[in-house]
Amino acid sequence: MTNSDNYYSQGDLRSRITQAMRDAGMDPDAPVLPEQLHSFDQLHTDFLFGTRALTELAAIDSATRVLDVGAGLGGPARYLASTFGCSVTCLEPVFDFCDAGEMLNEMTGLSELVSMKQGSGTDLPFDDGSYDLVWTQNITMNIEDMRTLFSEIRRVLRPGGHYVFQEVIAGPNQPIHFPVPWSATAETSFLSSAEETRRDAEVAGFEIVVFDENPSSAPPPGPEASEDSPVGITGAIAIPNIMAARAVNQRNSAEDRVRRLRGLLRAV
Repeated sequence: MTNSDNYYSQGDLRSRITQAMRDAGMDPDAPVLPEQLHSFDQLHTDFLFGTRALTELAAIDSATRVLDVGAGLGGPARYLASTFGCSVTCLEPVFDFCDAGEMLNEMTGLSELVSMKQGSGTDLPFDDGSYDLVWTQNITMNIEDMRTLFSEIRRVLRPGGHYVFQEVIAGPNQPIHFPVPWSATAETSFLSSAEETRRDAEVAGFEIVVFDENPSSAPPPGPEASEDSPVGITGAIAIPNIMAARAVNQRNSAEDRVRRLRGLLRAV
């Protein structure tokens, strides 16, 4: 991962999220249901809609061993654990995200199913064939060495295991405008095209099962996308100038400078 912790975190993330929960009328000192956090912890394209869309691609049950690479606050992992009863390991490079994710796991009573570990997607600290499913949402824009990422994901998957993802990729019109939610400048943004992504996946030993460029988007965002809403508040906690960055990225999308790619790959 190439972006620094400083871009994604402004320090004391536990306290900031706790205050945001209170501002939204929640009691962070009481048990919290995972679904109460969905407007807080799904900080990626299409929010919870995007997470649910990925579950439709992959067969998941309570026995599925899942690795979420670039897991952020662990929102998708808690959704998977609470919905399917599976265990999920979250690998996240930003310490503050790992720390806050542990707090949210404890609040929801999911610490036994969801674990947070700090580390890099290009150097996965896991044994070969450790997982049935690897999951990513909006991480490849931060990774310059995509071939190593795909190779590492293939290594930790058992033969026949799957990699499911939704990522932002380069559109035909370049360059993109900045800032965007994943980077303030071009120096820390690494967008691959759909063709490059397919090539790197196949070189790493994956069979393409689903490769859906610009999939149907979520319903138009409602109040959760406003600055005063929980997702706006929590996004601002974790990512500087998040609302402005989202507006810039909407322009990038409208001008076909960025696209989304949703897919399922099988380890062969």
